[in-house]
Order: sequence, then structure tokens, then C-alpha cells
Amino acid sequence: MINAFKYILILLLMALTVRAFGAAQLSADGVRLVHYKDSVQVVMDFYFPDSAVGKRDVLLLIPRLKYGNNVKDLPSVGVYGRIPYYYAVRSGLHLFQDESDIMYRAKDIHYMEQKVHYARTIQAREWMDSAAVELVYMRYTCCGDVMDENAWQVVEAKKRIAPTTAVNSITEHFEKKGVMHIDFILDSITVRPDYHENWRELDKLRRDLDSVLNDQRFKIDTVTIHGYASPEGPYKHNVWLAKNRALALKSYIADHFDLDTAIIDSRYTPEDWAGLRRYVDASNLPHRQEILDVIDDTVSRPDPDKRLRYIRTRYKKDFADIFDNSLPYLRHSDYTIHYSWDEQKLLPNRQRPTTSAGARQERIGPQMPYSQLPVLRPLAAIKTNLLFDMALWPNVELEVPFGHDAKYSLMANWGSPWYVWHHNSRAYEILNLGLEVRRWWGDCDGCRPVLTGWFAGIYGAGGKYDLEWNSVGNQGEYLSFGPSLGYSWLLRDNLNLEVSGTAGVLFGKRRFYRGEFNDTHLIWYHFGNIFYVGPTQLKVSLVWLIPRKWFGLDKEKKGGAQ
Repeated sequence: MINAFKYILILLLMALTVRAFGAAQLSADGVRLVHYKDSVQVVMDFYFPDSAVGKRDVLLLIPRLKYGNNVKDLPSVGVYGRIPYYYAVRSGLHLFQDESDIMYRAKDIHYMEQKVHYARTIQAREWMDSAAVELVYMRYTCCGDVMDENAWQVVEAKKRIAPTTAVNSITEHFEKKGVMHIDFILDSITVRPDYHENWRELDKLRRDLDSVLNDQRFKIDTVTIHGYASPEGPYKHNVWLAKNRALALKSYIADHFDLDTAIIDSRYTPEDWAGLRRYVDASNLPHRQEILDVIDDTVSRPDPDKRLRYIRTRYKKDFADIFDNSLPYLRHSDYTIHYSWDEQKLLPNRQRPTTSAGARQERIGPQMPYSQLPVLRPLAAIKTNLLFDMALWPNVELEVPFGHDAKYSLMANWGSPWYVWHHNSRAYEILNLGLEVRRWWGDCDGCRPVLTGWFAGIYGAGGKYDLEWNSVGNQGEYLSFGPSLGYSWLLRDNLNLEVSGTAGVLFGKRRFYRGEFNDTHLIWYHFGNIFYVGPTQLKVSLVWLIPRKWFGLDKEKKGGAQ
């Protein structure tokens, strides 16, 4: 027992050590400080270790120009753990709206191979001629408490380049990259924005293109579309699909953004085996190594169709996981926007647009600003208890949050299995109606997504029943009330999984009967009461959150709590 305690203590100390030295693992590379006539540009790449951000943390990285007592903080990059990210998305509020302009989810950083490109331009000031670049690191809890803070210099102070040289000889090239998962109708190559969530995927490309097209300082050099198909289906057919769907996206971009098709390049990869390999390599599949060997064996298994067929038939359970969690995401279209300074607009005798003091700077890098995140502000939640569904008990619940910071909610539920069979000699008929008031708790008011986390409440329910088997049954009415307790987990932007239970008092009437004359008449034999104290209900519910904006109620308050 003592040894087990020692091992647990050592593991905890190791975890704390890794967390304490997380800042030391952060790094910045390719840092450049470029001076132009009336602006200064800071360019760098941030690298994050896998364990940099915990699920309740917010990590802010703030590039800072510093010379003596003069300090200028540039807009920061915020990397959000699971809990604060969903709070920001669901509430429509940025946890650090005055400090962070750019928001990433920690999970997305992982898929970006731990790298974030940063490029920002600000209005020049005289003291910036000899400024150094500092990188400030701050880690918050989702409640806003500072857990750690550090800063280190990444570029030493140096004199600015002469304006005449800077404008004419320095050519800065930039890239914006993104991934779109466009859904096509089976075997179709037509881009339909109204199909499934295509509007959301195409909106990623629109935002990035607009940020360049609407900025007079830049010009688009090329736009590259790279289409991928998943290894499902015949290889030859996937070649046709990937190629023509990339061409369809090229035509869509040219038509909707008034771009010359000559600067749009379409490429394709028939099957994204590299993406499949990355998924398997990072997974915990029982036959992970065997599947990797099959994927890599392109010599003895040159036919990709046979490779996939071998995996599907030899490792059926592993393939089921791959089929659900990997193959759908291998059908994607990657885009890269290459753009640069428009030199004709940057000549010294031309007026360059400047930014007034205190105004929001234009984003140059590939970041997605918080204001463009798909915000879900739930108006209510619709639920179904999966345990009841498995018991052939149709049920639905409607829950509405209310009160300051949505700390309370009111839920109404209905359930009614109503079956009669075997010539009326068997019946499974229940009508249940109920109400419940809940109080929600979180680590603090500032980081709990609505209708998520721990809750406790009081319920009341009532109904009637008729349970009969082979012409012998019981009928009656009942009432029940008592406390409830549960927890609701985040699944996706608009889905939760809730586990809850209730205990209390159940009482009512009971009438025992037998069915006679082919169950056309019920003969009553006994009348009594039912009384029970103890657990009354167990729920494992799937929760679907309904956005307020569907009903025209999505009035965002960016500056304060709702």
C-alpha cells in the first residue's frame, strides 16, 4: 500500500514538472522584424509541444516590440483548451477579448503539426527603429487566473533598413493555408454550398480570400487547390473523382471571387494514404503495427485496392474504427493562397494606407479571428434517454437555460411506450410526464459552457400505466418527486452526452385484473396502493443544442458577459 502511494506521488510530481516546464518547450523560429516607410512587420512561426495546453488552460503568446521604456504589444495568439474553447464558441464571448485577437483550439494545433505562422503589420513609430522583439508567454486557467508568465527576447535590436531600399528591394511573400471537407452527392462533381455543411467549409476559403482581396496592400499571386479522395472505392474511380472535384472547386472560386483562372492551380491525389497512415500511427488500434506494415508495403502490394481489402478482411475491428474515424476525413480539399506586397502601391511617391491609433490591425497571416468563429449560443436543448430508447420507451426532453450566466435550467420530459399485442392479452403502456429544475455548477462562472458540467436539481413526475402479460395485469396512476444529480460532457460544438440519476418517493394507485372473454372485459380482483423510496431513474442522454440564431435571437455581446 505504501509503495503504491509512493508511485502515485512520483507520477503526480512528474506531471507537475512537465507542466511547469511547458513554457521552456515553446519556441519561435524564422523571426523577422522588417521596417517599411510607415509600418513595421513582425513575422515568425510558433511551435507548441503536444502538452503545452491543458483542457482547462488558455495559452497566450504576445509578440512585443521593446526599446527602453517604450513597449508595444502586438495582437496575441490564444491557444484554448477544450473547456474554454467551447465556452467561447457556445457563449459567443471571448474569454480575453481585450488581449487576444487570434484564437486556436489546442486540438487544431496538433493537426497543424504544432506550428502556427504569425505575420502582423503595425504603424511605425520612431523608437521602433532600434526595437527588439520579445515573446511574452502567459498561461491562464479558464477562470482568468494567471498560472505562469514568462518572456524572452527572440530578435535583438537593430537599425531599420532605409525606406527607399525597404520599399523597392524587399519582397515579402505570404501564404494562407486551409483544409475544406466538401461533401459531394454520390459520384457527383458539382459543388453545392447548400449541401450538408458545405457553406461552413467554403466560408473558410471565403474569409481567407477576402482578407487579401480587400486589403489594397497585397495582391494574390496564385491559388492552389489540392483535392484528395479517400482509399474507399476503386482506385481508377477515385482518380476521376479527385481530379474533377478539384477542377470543380477551381471553377467555383473563379466564378465567385472574380479571379483569373490562370492564377488558380488545381492538383489532385487520388487516395490520401499518407493521411490514413498518420491516423493509424497515432492511434491505439490493437493491430496498429501490422496495419502500418501493410500500408507501407507498396512493393509486394502495389495495388491500393488490394491493400485496403486486405486490411478490411484481416483486421475487421480495426477497420471499423478506421472506417468511422478516418476515412470520411480523408476526402478533403487543401488550399494555399500565395500573395505578396503590391509593389506599385508601395512606391515612396504613393500613399500607403495607414491604421489609426487604437484601431484593429489587418490580419496578414493564415489565422482565423475569433469574430469569425462559428458561434453557437444555445436557446434550448433537445434530449433523448438512450437507456429508455433501448427499452422501446420513446422519450424526449426539452431543457431551457435561464438566469444570470445560465446557471439554472427548466426541463420538461415526455415518455410513452404504448404497445398492445397478442390479441390484447399483453400490454406495455406507460405515459410519463415530468418537470425538473436544475442548478448548474462549474469551476467558475467564466468558463462553464451552457448546459455543461455538474448539475443538481429537483424533479416531479406523474403518469399512468397498464402492464399486462397473458391476460394478467396491473393498472394505475402514480406521482414521484425528489432530487436529481448528473454531469453533461462536451462532444462537439452542438452535442453533449449527459449521465444523470434521480432518487425520491413514488406513490400511487394499483389495480390488479384478469382479462376474460378474449380480453374484451377486465375483471378487477384487487385494489391497492404503491409506495416506494429509493432510486427512481437512470439516464444516459444524447443532447442536441439548438442555436439561438435559428430564431433570430443571436444578439452577440462581445464586450461583456451575457
